[in-house]
Amino acid sequence: MRSCKIIITWAILASFITLAAITLSLANDEHGQCLTLTILHTNDRHGHLFPFDYEKLGTHERQVGGAARMATLIRRIKEECHHPVLVFDTGDIFSRGPLADLEGKVDFEVMNAIGFDAVAVGNNEFVGAHGTRGLAIFRERLAQARFPLLSANIYDAATGKHLVPPYTVLEVGNTRIGVLSVTTPRIAYYPQTRGLRIQDPVEAVREILPELEGKCDFVIALTHLGLAADLELARALPRLSLIVGGDSHTWLFRPMRVVTESGSVTWIAQAGEWGSKLGRIDVTLCRNTLGRLAIQSCQGELVPIERKIEPASDVQAIIDRAARPFTRKVGKLAKAISLREAPAWTAERLRKATRADIAVVPIAAIESGLPAGKITELDVRKMAPIKNKLVALYVTGDQLTKLIGSGTYALSGAKFKDGIVFIGDKPANANKRYLMVVEDYYARNAPALKNVVFNSLGITTCDLVIRSFR
Repeated sequence: MRSCKIIITWAILASFITLAAITLSLANDEHGQCLTLTILHTNDRHGHLFPFDYEKLGTHERQVGGAARMATLIRRIKEECHHPVLVFDTGDIFSRGPLADLEGKVDFEVMNAIGFDAVAVGNNEFVGAHGTRGLAIFRERLAQARFPLLSANIYDAATGKHLVPPYTVLEVGNTRIGVLSVTTPRIAYYPQTRGLRIQDPVEAVREILPELEGKCDFVIALTHLGLAADLELARALPRLSLIVGGDSHTWLFRPMRVVTESGSVTWIAQAGEWGSKLGRIDVTLCRNTLGRLAIQSCQGELVPIERKIEPASDVQAIIDRAARPFTRKVGKLAKAISLREAPAWTAERLRKATRADIAVVPIAAIESGLPAGKITELDVRKMAPIKNKLVALYVTGDQLTKLIGSGTYALSGAKFKDGIVFIGDKPANANKRYLMVVEDYYARNAPALKNVVFNSLGITTCDLVIRSFR
């Protein structure tokens, strides 16, 4: 009988303990003592709406990424999580890619469909066109967006006001999440940003942070600065405990834990480039002694956007509709051109089309191969998505050697071996002048070509390759 009473007593006590635990859990949830939050993030997608091949991580990843697959993955994670999920992008959404002519319209339509919560302004958001047209395109995309575009360090010089909001506050249940952003200050040198004033990012955050902290429980910084500048920001402002970055195209497969001089911890995340992977951060935020939310735990990963992921039909329809005008046949190939073969193949096409002595194609300017059989305009646009114009210029053998030795290029009409450029079977004559064709970006910025006069051919690599099929 006594053992029976003990069992009943322990049963009642266990019930009270369970009830107390449930009550405490509900209280914590109701009053916002702790919050579990998942953050999904992308950066530096640069118009990569379609799947693509990728080799920069040491493996050949075939047909990864794609905005329609990304949409499926984001929606799946939202369904699986039993807590709030926020979706961010940290800039460089468009200005290149197969549909660059559309000036980011389709990219923003896709992002509207996916449902981003906040987006940082990247430097490439201003370079959709040359001159004042670039800023006009940015304003068009700003009007199109159904999500806040943010930057705390870009001002209209005439009015002294921010060009876009410096921050936003997101209501997550009973919790207010503040999101601020800053943009790389090098945009101050762009012709497209004339009439704007660009503030130092650290100073901009230092000025705006107290105001934002007064309006929210926790602050997330979305930056388009690059990893090195993010580290500086973390050291300068240790109150920032979570930075989601972009611009440097850095692959952080786990959030980087940075301990500042004050002993505080800042977590920095970035998801590489082009949207082949989706960044995911899972954080638990709990109230500290000051009554503010602080990170109790932080875990993260980069989730592959693989071929097996079924594209979201609504997003795929947006992309297909935009791409339809570019599906005309421009030629055919007896055999496929692989991604590794494509730069040299392109250089050969350029040299023959322009009748230059040498054609130089940066490896980084070519992003896919070409299939066997029918070749469409879209295929060529995917292969050569950057809209730089080609230029012709005369270079000496010495200048050519310095240029080729300073980067990774594919050549036609020349070979590079053991640090020496060969024209035919002989080393390039140091003083002889050779007619070379290359994209204008490299002609302007390569130190080896400083002060060399060049003439624009008025056509992009993509368009000249298309013309070469005729």
